[in-house]
Amino acid sequence: MRSKIKSAMSYPIIVLCFGVLAVIGAMVWIIPQFKKVFDSLGAALPLPTRILIGASDFCVNYGWLIALSMAVFAFWFRRWKSTEQGMYKIDGWKLRLPLVKGIIAAGAYSSLAYTLKTLLVNGVNVLSALRICQETCGNAVIASALKTARDRVTDGTSISGPLSSSGVFPKMLTDMLAVGEQAGDMPSALEHIGRRYQKDMERNIAVFTNALEPILIIFIAGVIGFVAIAILMAVFKVSSSLG
Repeated sequence: MRSKIKSAMSYPIIVLCFGVLAVIGAMVWIIPQFKKVFDSLGAALPLPTRILIGASDFCVNYGWLIALSMAVFAFWFRRWKSTEQGMYKIDGWKLRLPLVKGIIAAGAYSSLAYTLKTLLVNGVNVLSALRICQETCGNAVIASALKTARDRVTDGTSISGPLSSSGVFPKMLTDMLAVGEQAGDMPSALEHIGRRYQKDMERNIAVFTNALEPILIIFIAGVIGFVAIAILMAVFKVSSSLG
């Protein structure tokens, strides 16, 4: 699952990196050259060109401050996300973010179902299986729901009930789990759950990549298009003034 997600993200990340580098290069090296030409001609520049030149001046003069701020933020974020509170917040965001939540959530549910099924088939008791799933699920929000379910199973409650009341798991998953409990065939129910959410994850990966690529291209094209239009407007303005 992680391999599929990484391969799906590789192309959009490459496009985004090249787009960011192109914009930074334009701001730091290309726009200042045009600014020298416009300043020497002394003509009044259009508003988009003034905005572009101001952004370029800021990048040239305060680029080190931007880089330092990003480095400090990245260091703080890495420290914060390693804390229990930060981990819980980030994992909660993963389950709610548009486009991303379908991949993360479906992958987590499928992995959980397959893991629990494998443990139960091989004779591991329910409490130990839930503990292992809690420790290996890779999501703090789901792990917290599994811990609550494990505590309630100790009191004689079924698994599906606590998972349903947690609000973390979809109704389809808990209903299929409840059917498996009533039929006395939990492994088969978990197999169906794992297969269903694995298909959901693969479909969501396709939707994500199909949606993200045009979004990134439009965004980068918009930024570079603004740069080109701002320069062309200034050129036309200067040409008309000289004329």
